Amino acid sequence: MLQNQRNNPVLLRTGNSSVNVSLTSGANPSIIGDNLVFTATISPNTATGAVQFLDGGTPISDAIQLTNGSASFATANLGLGNHAISVRYTGDSRDSASSSAALSQNVVKGNASVNVSLTAGTNPSLVGASLTFTAGVAPANATGTVVFFDGTFAISGNVPLAGGSASFTTAALSAGTHSITAQYSGDGTFNGATSPAFTQAVNTPKANTSTVVVLSVGTNPSTFGATLTFSAHVTPATAAGTVIFFDGANPISGSIPVSSGTASLTTSTLGAGTHSITAQYSGNAAFNGSNSPALTQTVAKAKTAVELDTAERDSSFKPGTPLTFVASITPTNATGTVTFFDGNTPISNAVPVSNGKANFTTSSLSSGTHSISARYSGDANFNSSSSGQLKVKVK
Repeated sequence: MLQNQRNNPVLLRTGNSSVNVSLTSGANPSIIGDNLVFTATISPNTATGAVQFLDGGTPISDAIQLTNGSASFATANLGLGNHAISVRYTGDSRDSASSSAALSQNVVKGNASVNVSLTAGTNPSLVGASLTFTAGVAPANATGTVVFFDGTFAISGNVPLAGGSASFTTAALSAGTHSITAQYSGDGTFNGATSPAFTQAVNTPKANTSTVVVLSVGTNPSTFGATLTFSAHVTPATAAGTVIFFDGANPISGSIPVSSGTASLTTSTLGAGTHSITAQYSGNAAFNGSNSPALTQTVAKAKTAVELDTAERDSSFKPGTPLTFVASITPTNATGTVTFFDGNTPISNAVPVSNGKANFTTSSLSSGTHSISARYSGDANFNSSSSGQLKVKVK
């Protein structure tokens, strides 16, 4: 320590200091708006006092007191571009003031992403249909505008973003396949971006058709087993494609090609009852499909006949002799049961019909003449019927 002429003590700094600045939190380059932490480190680390951070010589912080030879400053306010971040150390009673070399911090725009979706209309659509395409830009706080393109051709003006999206409506797309993209302009914070392509198909409107179904062969009402032909007539007659016939909700045909506007189905399998016959036209590239009104076809049960005979082919028998009675039903595809009678008295239970026949064997007929008959029950498609009486003598 020295004294001046007035005997006042003067403290002399005997140590030199050095200071450096480093980025201790964040990236370099960083994205605008990112939080960055710069740290100043003083040598010797026993130095006290304060530091101030500067950007190109302009202070960006207040004086910050050193702790254990370091001080930090956080900011998210650096603008776009390169920044020369330095630190100025004020010095203390033992260490001289000093300034750091500059740290070059580069601040760039963030990247945005954009996609296109169809938010109103259909895909595929028809020529002249109104379609709304919406571009969604992420992050949602991006501002700026979007231009919509069909291939390389702009189909919109600059559409402002609102809440991260921009929409464009058009009814002017021609028939064919269109590759719709959205080009985001970017703004002061985010880079521009172009969306992946959205493929929109636009078809030429098809002509409408009408279909009717008529009974072209057979009668109405008809009888079960009768051959019926239903014909579907499609208008216009130039319409190609196929027709499927339905009975109510159940298909009763495969896909039958339309020829000169007509497709026909022949069947003899409609069950007894009422049938709602319709025809469904498929449509093709030029014509829309159509469904016919229902044709109501009534099918009556078929008549049957019963012939009764004995397996023994005789008319006179001894008491206790087993006798087998055979009832033959016509048509032979009739199902159901047969009950055998002696006069008006049943002598059997209901015997199932198999392949058009029902057999009953008994050995309990008493002496005398018996009038044996067979009564067929009928089924869903066949009426009931009875045989004539077969006279059998037991003596």
